[in-house]
Amino acid sequence: MTPLAWFVLAVALYAVGLGLFFYWLLPRAETLPPDDPAGFSDAEMIEMQRIRQEGE
Repeated sequence: MTPLAWFVLAVALYAVGLGLFFYWLLPRAETLPPDDPAGFSDAEMIEMQRIRQEGE
């Protein structure tokens, strides 16, 4: 095989591996728990932090 053929084969295998990795990763990312266990949105967290800072 020529060097170009080896390069094309390597790129194809890399692309397949990357595709399989994301195919495996994405369904798991959707089921991860949120960063905040209480389930507050970012806006709610910012508002609570602002209220806390005003109280200090």
